[in-house]
Amino acid sequence: MLRSELTDFNFRDALLTFTALVLRDPLYRIYVPYYVPKITAKPLLGRLTNSGFVLEKPQCIFHQYPSDEVWLVIVNNSVLPQLDVPVNLSTPVESIDFERNQYFHIHKTLGSEFPCTDTFGNTADLLLVGSDSVCNTTFCNKPLSTGPFRAIFVVLNNNISIAQSRWSDLITLNPGLQPPVIPNPPRRSAGMIIIVVILSILLAILLACLIAVLATGSKDICWRRSIDNKPLIHLEMVRHYYNYNKHSVYVVHTEYKLMK
Repeated sequence: MLRSELTDFNFRDALLTFTALVLRDPLYRIYVPYYVPKITAKPLLGRLTNSGFVLEKPQCIFHQYPSDEVWLVIVNNSVLPQLDVPVNLSTPVESIDFERNQYFHIHKTLGSEFPCTDTFGNTADLLLVGSDSVCNTTFCNKPLSTGPFRAIFVVLNNNISIAQSRWSDLITLNPGLQPPVIPNPPRRSAGMIIIVVILSILLAILLACLIAVLATGSKDICWRRSIDNKPLIHLEMVRHYYNYNKHSVYVVHTEYKLMK
């Protein structure tokens, strides 16, 4: 029974849509039940973050409205029950008014710019939501804050809603990772500070004494070396002088003096 009801509903829905497209019935054109906005299935790192998400661009949906404006509307799910889509969403609202209205319009596009081709493999056919961190232009795509959200496409002609897609499923942003809490270092007491200062002074004095001892020791070592080397130089000179004077008279005279 449920299957037959679904079949009847789909047949009736398709029949009414065909009639609306043929007769251009403005009352029915606000219901375009074929498309549901959804987050892209492509394996992208930023497809769902703590400040935005990535939607698939509609294909072969709004081409029957080539000269009309197609807007993507981001709505806080909490105001959805009170929202009258044809009335409230017919006038584009900037993202700076989101806190007051809880919805805003972005990605203004003509219906002719939605191709009726399969572009699933093209990464350019994506709609980024919440990607404009600077947000200094009209209808900027500012980052989202709290949610959850729902998305819908509306077709406007002179600020009159003439068609709309279905609501997207509930979109909940990924919570951002909180930075690790760094505990404040414990405050040091005055006594500890005094002890540290005294120890630093003593260490400086000890280091100065060590440097002085090393400097004095090096001088003594140099002085001792100079003394030890002098006799060697004298003996060498005497030996050289003695070897140089080989005259027999000088040797006898010298030995005579030594015997005395």
